[in-house]
Amino acid sequence: MRIFDHIKIIGAGLVYFLIQILILKEVNLFDSGFLLLYIAILLFLPLEIGVISAMFIAFGLGFIVDIFYNSPGIHASACLTLIFVREWWKNVITPQGGYDLGAIPSIGSMGFNWFIIYLAPLVLVHHLVLFFIEAGGASNFWFTLSNVLVSFLINTLLLVLIQMLFYSKKGR
Repeated sequence: MRIFDHIKIIGAGLVYFLIQILILKEVNLFDSGFLLLYIAILLFLPLEIGVISAMFIAFGLGFIVDIFYNSPGIHASACLTLIFVREWWKNVITPQGGYDLGAIPSIGSMGFNWFIIYLAPLVLVHHLVLFFIEAGGASNFWFTLSNVLVSFLINTLLLVLIQMLFYSKKGR
Protein backbone atom coordinates (compact mmCIF):
# COMPACT_ATOMS: atom_id res chain seq x y z
CA MET A 1 0.00 0.00 0.00
CA ARG A 2 1.13 3.51 -0.74
CA ILE A 3 1.51 6.13 1.98
CA PHE A 4 -1.51 8.00 0.60
CA ASP A 5 -3.66 4.88 1.13
CA HIS A 6 -2.53 4.71 4.77
CA ILE A 7 -3.40 8.37 5.26
CA LYS A 8 -6.87 7.81 3.77
CA ILE A 9 -7.50 4.83 6.07
CA ILE A 10 -6.36 6.75 9.15
CA GLY A 11 -8.41 9.80 8.14
CA ALA A 12 -11.55 7.74 7.57
CA GLY A 13 -11.03 5.98 10.90
CA LEU A 14 -10.68 9.30 12.69
CA VAL A 15 -13.91 10.56 11.09
CA TYR A 16 -15.79 7.38 12.08
CA PHE A 17 -14.50 7.65 15.63
CA LEU A 18 -15.39 11.34 16.00
CA ILE A 19 -18.88 10.79 14.61
CA GLN A 20 -19.31 7.94 17.08
CA ILE A 21 -18.28 9.79 20.22
CA LEU A 22 -19.68 13.21 19.33
CA ILE A 23 -23.00 12.30 17.68
CA LEU A 24 -23.93 8.62 17.71
CA LYS A 25 -23.22 8.08 21.41
CA GLU A 26 -26.54 9.74 22.19
CA VAL A 27 -28.56 8.05 19.41
CA ASN A 28 -30.94 5.22 20.30
CA LEU A 29 -33.29 4.01 17.57
CA PHE A 30 -36.57 2.27 18.45
CA ASP A 31 -35.43 2.02 22.08
CA SER A 32 -33.20 -0.92 21.20
CA GLY A 33 -31.04 0.05 18.21
CA PHE A 34 -27.63 1.55 18.78
CA LEU A 35 -25.45 2.96 15.99
CA LEU A 36 -21.91 1.68 16.37
CA LEU A 37 -20.08 3.24 13.44
CA TYR A 38 -16.67 2.86 15.06
CA ILE A 39 -16.54 -0.84 14.14
CA ALA A 40 -16.11 0.26 10.52
CA ILE A 41 -12.52 1.09 11.46
CA LEU A 42 -11.87 -2.58 12.22
CA LEU A 43 -14.00 -4.03 9.45
CA PHE A 44 -12.39 -1.89 6.75
CA LEU A 45 -8.78 -2.58 7.77
CA PRO A 46 -6.65 -3.91 4.89
CA LEU A 47 -6.94 -7.66 4.52
CA GLU A 48 -3.16 -8.13 4.69
CA ILE A 49 -2.74 -6.49 8.09
CA GLY A 50 -1.17 -8.81 10.62
CA VAL A 51 -3.26 -10.27 13.40
CA ILE A 52 -1.09 -8.76 16.14
CA SER A 53 -1.29 -5.28 14.62
CA ALA A 54 -5.05 -5.64 14.18
CA MET A 55 -5.42 -6.78 17.79
CA PHE A 56 -3.51 -3.73 19.06
CA ILE A 57 -5.70 -1.44 16.93
CA ALA A 58 -8.85 -3.20 18.17
CA PHE A 59 -7.83 -2.97 21.81
CA GLY A 60 -6.82 0.68 21.51
CA LEU A 61 -10.03 1.62 19.72
CA GLY A 62 -12.22 -0.32 22.14
CA PHE A 63 -10.40 1.10 25.15
CA ILE A 64 -10.85 4.69 23.94
CA VAL A 65 -14.54 4.08 23.17
CA ASP A 66 -14.90 2.56 26.66
CA ILE A 67 -13.49 5.76 28.14
CA PHE A 68 -16.07 7.89 26.35
CA TYR A 69 -18.94 5.48 27.07
CA ASN A 70 -17.83 4.91 30.68
CA SER A 71 -17.98 1.16 30.09
CA PRO A 72 -15.17 -0.84 31.71
CA GLY A 73 -13.71 -2.98 28.92
CA ILE A 74 -16.96 -3.90 27.17
CA HIS A 75 -16.12 -2.29 23.82
CA ALA A 76 -12.49 -3.44 24.01
CA SER A 77 -13.64 -7.04 24.53
CA ALA A 78 -16.10 -6.87 21.66
CA CYS A 79 -13.50 -5.31 19.35
CA LEU A 80 -10.88 -7.93 20.19
CA THR A 81 -13.42 -10.70 19.58
CA LEU A 82 -14.37 -9.12 16.26
CA ILE A 83 -10.73 -9.07 15.09
CA PHE A 84 -10.11 -12.61 16.33
CA VAL A 85 -13.11 -13.89 14.36
CA ARG A 86 -12.26 -11.64 11.39
CA GLU A 87 -8.87 -13.30 10.94
CA TRP A 88 -10.48 -16.73 10.80
CA TRP A 89 -13.48 -15.61 8.73
CA LYS A 90 -11.50 -13.82 6.02
CA ASN A 91 -9.55 -17.06 5.48
CA VAL A 92 -12.77 -19.08 5.25
CA ILE A 93 -14.23 -16.79 2.57
CA THR A 94 -11.01 -16.23 0.58
CA PRO A 95 -11.88 -16.10 -3.12
CA GLN A 96 -10.21 -18.48 -5.53
CA GLY A 97 -6.80 -16.99 -6.31
CA GLY A 98 -6.60 -15.18 -2.96
CA TYR A 99 -6.81 -11.50 -2.19
CA ASP A 100 -5.06 -8.75 -4.13
CA LEU A 101 -2.10 -7.12 -2.43
CA GLY A 102 -3.29 -4.09 -0.47
CA ALA A 103 -6.97 -5.01 -0.78
CA ILE A 104 -9.42 -3.59 1.71
CA PRO A 105 -12.79 -5.20 2.35
CA SER A 106 -15.08 -3.13 0.17
CA ILE A 107 -17.93 -3.55 -2.25
CA GLY A 108 -15.87 -1.91 -4.99
CA SER A 109 -12.90 -4.26 -4.73
CA MET A 110 -14.53 -7.52 -3.64
CA GLY A 111 -18.12 -7.32 -4.88
CA PHE A 112 -21.43 -6.91 -3.08
CA ASN A 113 -22.05 -10.61 -2.30
CA TRP A 114 -18.58 -11.15 -0.85
CA PHE A 115 -18.87 -7.97 1.20
CA ILE A 116 -22.21 -8.98 2.76
CA ILE A 117 -20.87 -12.46 3.52
CA TYR A 118 -17.82 -10.82 5.13
CA LEU A 119 -19.66 -8.09 7.00
CA ALA A 120 -22.82 -9.65 8.44
CA PRO A 121 -21.30 -12.39 10.64
CA LEU A 122 -18.64 -10.05 11.99
CA VAL A 123 -21.14 -7.35 12.94
CA LEU A 124 -23.33 -9.99 14.56
CA VAL A 125 -20.44 -11.42 16.60
CA HIS A 126 -19.41 -7.96 17.77
CA HIS A 127 -22.95 -7.10 18.83
CA LEU A 128 -23.56 -10.42 20.58
CA VAL A 129 -20.40 -10.00 22.66
CA LEU A 130 -21.01 -6.31 23.34
CA PHE A 131 -24.65 -6.55 24.41
CA PHE A 132 -24.41 -9.77 26.39
CA ILE A 133 -21.37 -8.54 28.33
CA GLU A 134 -23.16 -5.26 28.95
CA ALA A 135 -26.25 -7.12 30.16
CA GLY A 136 -24.09 -9.09 32.57
CA GLY A 137 -25.16 -12.48 31.27
CA ALA A 138 -28.34 -14.03 29.98
CA SER A 139 -30.75 -12.86 32.68
CA ASN A 140 -32.61 -10.61 30.20
CA PHE A 141 -31.93 -12.89 27.25
CA TRP A 142 -34.84 -11.88 24.98
CA PHE A 143 -34.47 -8.16 25.61
CA THR A 144 -30.73 -8.35 24.97
CA LEU A 145 -31.24 -10.46 21.86
CA SER A 146 -33.73 -7.92 20.50
CA ASN A 147 -31.14 -5.17 21.06
CA VAL A 148 -28.56 -7.28 19.22
CA LEU A 149 -30.84 -7.96 16.25
CA VAL A 150 -32.13 -4.39 15.84
CA SER A 151 -28.62 -2.95 16.20
CA PHE A 152 -27.24 -5.59 13.82
CA LEU A 153 -29.75 -4.71 11.11
CA ILE A 154 -29.26 -0.96 11.49
CA ASN A 155 -25.47 -1.12 11.60
CA THR A 156 -25.19 -3.56 8.72
CA LEU A 157 -27.37 -1.28 6.60
CA LEU A 158 -25.32 1.76 7.69
CA LEU A 159 -22.02 0.09 6.78
CA VAL A 160 -23.33 -1.04 3.39
CA LEU A 161 -24.54 2.52 2.69
CA ILE A 162 -21.13 3.90 3.64
CA GLN A 163 -19.51 1.41 1.29
CA MET A 164 -21.85 2.31 -1.56
CA LEU A 165 -21.29 6.04 -1.05
CA PHE A 166 -17.55 6.18 -0.40
CA TYR A 167 -15.90 2.91 -1.41
CA SER A 168 -17.89 1.83 -4.45
CA LYS A 169 -15.29 2.47 -7.15
CA LYS A 170 -12.46 0.00 -7.54
CA GLY A 171 -9.92 2.77 -8.09
CA ARG A 172 -10.67 4.70 -4.89
